[in-house]
Amino acid sequence: MMPVMEGDSILKTPRIETKRLFLREVKESDVKAIFDCWMQDEEVSRYMWWKASNEIAEAQAFVDFEITQLENDRWNRFIIVQKETKEIIGTCLVFMNEEDTESHWDISYNLGRKYWGMHCRKSGMSYVILKKIGLERMR
Repeated sequence: MMPVMEGDSILKTPRIETKRLFLREVKESDVKAIFDCWMQDEEVSRYMWWKASNEIAEAQAFVDFEITQLENDRWNRFIIVQKETKEIIGTCLVFMNEEDTESHWDISYNLGRKYWGMHCRKSGMSYVILKKIGLERMR
């Protein structure tokens, strides 16, 4: 994957645009929006590896970690932004899963509960990411 140039920095997490959304890298300024949108919601975290928290420090730790991964070409975390409102509505992660016997690309996503049912489904995001990043296959 080729790095995307933005100003003087190189980001390996590309910006992706669809008709209703854009997906971009995580930024330090996202902490409060992430906390407000889904980090406190037990329903959102129900099937995730992380658990809901009422501590904004958890959102800060998430953002801090993701920023360290911006140049990792095996870990692409996207912030999902609704074009119409410019609101952060969730995240999508494309990563190389090397825990199984055969390495493969996986995708994970979460949306704030108020955005459920907006047709921001895994299959749609997978299609966009496969086309834009050029991955050959995902499980």
